[in-house]
Order: sequence, then structure tokens, then C-alpha cells
Amino acid sequence: MSVRRIGLALTAIALVVAGSSVSAQSQAAALPDLEVKAHRGGWLAYNAPEESLAALTAAAEDGVDWIEFDVVFTSDGVAVLQHGDLVGGGSSGSASCTHAGEKIHAMTWAQVADVQCTDKASGVTKPIARLAEVLTMLASHPGTKVDLEVKTYSGQSLQQKKQWMAWTLGQTRAIHSRMSISSFAWRELAGVINTWAPKAYFLALEYAHLVSLGKNAAYANIRQAKKVGADGFAYNVNSSEVGHLKFIRAMGLGVHLYDFDTGGRKYSEQVKFAIANGQRVLGADNPQHLRTFIASLGGQLPAPLLVVTGLKTKTVLSTTLKSSKRRYPQIMGSKGTVPNAAQNQLDSVRLRVKITASRSGGLVELAPRNSRIGVDGVRLKVRKGTHSYVVYVSAGDHGDLRVRTTRTVKLSIAVTGYRTARFA
Repeated sequence: MSVRRIGLALTAIALVVAGSSVSAQSQAAALPDLEVKAHRGGWLAYNAPEESLAALTAAAEDGVDWIEFDVVFTSDGVAVLQHGDLVGGGSSGSASCTHAGEKIHAMTWAQVADVQCTDKASGVTKPIARLAEVLTMLASHPGTKVDLEVKTYSGQSLQQKKQWMAWTLGQTRAIHSRMSISSFAWRELAGVINTWAPKAYFLALEYAHLVSLGKNAAYANIRQAKKVGADGFAYNVNSSEVGHLKFIRAMGLGVHLYDFDTGGRKYSEQVKFAIANGQRVLGADNPQHLRTFIASLGGQLPAPLLVVTGLKTKTVLSTTLKSSKRRYPQIMGSKGTVPNAAQNQLDSVRLRVKITASRSGGLVELAPRNSRIGVDGVRLKVRKGTHSYVVYVSAGDHGDLRVRTTRTVKLSIAVTGYRTARFA
């Protein structure tokens, strides 16, 4: 399978039906093929400073599927590996560096070559690596795939951002067929990426605040990523939501959640959530530990326990809705609705729906705003008289629901709680 297609062959997750509050999977499914990525070189496993040539080489020799690292440029145009433009400034705190806090883009290569970084856990000291050194190493490991991010810095001009991306893609041309190019500036740099690296997997990294369902056009952002040619969509696992991830897959994009709680109490739940919702390449600061964890799943796809949290009932829509008309009540993010803080392994919003009709026939559709018409969400058959339902539906853009009907009805919708997907 080509790198560009990784993450597209995804396990389907069943639609949540009206009134359902049980496990999303009634029977255990087989675990799909998963790949492990050494985040920042997998430094926790290899006793070397993060993003050092030593860490990346050890990961490749260990047979890790992917190695991940970041690139910035010196003032004289040398590509070097560092998690941000500041020496040591964007790191996880795993290493201490000489010249810490200095701006790499304002330093010459000779100055950067003088920097020494010491891994705090092992005490091992290594210099900052050049991209050219890493590419030489990768020539001896043709089976190792690469996830590369070109970093930017505050105040950087768009011209220089494009220049840095073009320079990087030009230097890595030989490995594009086994490379993912990641960027938070994907809107600005899509044209450069598509021109210079059409064979690479294009991963759109999104800031957490832009996928907040109660505040942003999160579904529209996914549509935009697809439109500009992205192959995958990535954001922080702590902003995760089942319907949102389902929509990413529906758009033909790979799911890539990141920033798992390495070594923390949330780690197991986060990784299981990602796998259950279609993620097939998983990054880790300690890839050896992640491989062991995957093996512990016993070949079965994790299935969630759906936990309902009740809220004080708030009516968000009470109207007569005519055929072909739409309403967009907010069900998440405002006072009395599901709070923004609930968007962490969120499954859906619980709604109480009352429909009054003079005769039977037709449908009422409740779905996330800006999702697919007639495909996502819940469809209720219209019956003569007044009937009430409890349904679970994801919020859409700006935390809104899309409500439409094929027959004129009286309609009342109230938010009564929400449901999260939890894993043992």
C-alpha cells in the first residue's frame, strides 16, 4: 500500500441509532494492521536527545515503521532538526541544550553546529542533526517511512514559509514515496506541497482551538483540507469526538490524533479511542512501549463503553418546521447545552425530540451542521399524532445541529445530556 493511501482503508463504525446507549460494537472485531511512529525519534526508548541523529538511527535500526522529526533552517540555509525555531525552546523538556532560547533562523550553521543537547534521563549528549545526515542514514534503511514537519516561527513571512517548505521538499525528493509531510500552515502551503511533493502523504495538522465544535466551523475545516489536497487530518487527542472523526474518514482522509499522555493515566484510553475510530499510524515517544501495548490488545479492536452524563434539560428548538426548511439550533458550547470541555472522547449529544404531525409519512433528519445531507445523523419517521424520542447525535459547525424535514411538522428539541466513549 502506498504511503498516500495509508489510513484510507478504515474500519467502519456503526451509526448510533435512536435511543441507543450500548456499546458501539456488539461483537469484538479483529484488530486491523497498525503502524508505529517514533515521535521526535522515539527518544524515550533509545537514550538519546529527542530529534538527534542517534535517536532516529536507533529507531530505524529497531524496525519502527515511521520516524518523525521537525525541520527549521539556519540563516545561511542549512536544514536542521529541532522542535521549533528556538534552540531547545520547543522541546518537551527532555533535553537541556547550550545556547538555549536562541533563534535558529538568526544563527549560522557554524553557530548551530556548536550547540550540544543532553538527554536529561540518560545524560547522553549529542549535537543538533542536519537534515542531510538523516537522509544519508535513511538511504541504508529503505523500509523506514518518514513523517516530517517544517516548523514556522512567529512573525515569519509567508514567502519564507513557502521557501522553507520548497527547500525541504527539494532535498527529500528521493524519499517522497515513503514520506508524510505535515504542516499546521497547510492552508498557506498546500500549493507548494502539491507542486513539490505530489507522491508524499500530505498531513494537515490542525490547532485544537480550530476543532472546538462549540466555537468553530470544524466540519468546514475538514472539507477545506480535502479540497486543498490533504490526505490526512490531525489534531490533539484531547479534542476528540466520534462524529467528527467519522466525518474525517467519510471525506476520504486518514485519522491522526496526537499528543497521547505518554506514561500517564490517560494513555491507554487515548490509544484505544484512536484505534477504535480509525487511526492506523500511532506516534509515541517510546515506540517500544507502544508495540508492547498493541500486542496486549490480543488482536481485537477496542470497543468503548458509552457513558451518559445528564444535564438540566434545555429546549433549543420549538417551532413548526415546513418541508424543505432547515433550522440550526446550538446543542453544544452555549449555556445549558453540552459544554465545550466535554469534547474529549465525546460520542454524541443526547436529545429529547417531540414530533407532532397531522398524518404519517416523511422523515425528520437530525445531523451535525455541515455534515453530509441524508447520510450522517439520525432520521426519524413521521407518524400521525405526537410522538417523543430520545436520540444521540453529534454537534456540527459552531456546535449546531442541522434539522430538516420532508413534511411540515411541529417540532420540539431539547438537550438532556451527552455521551462519552470510554475504554477500560
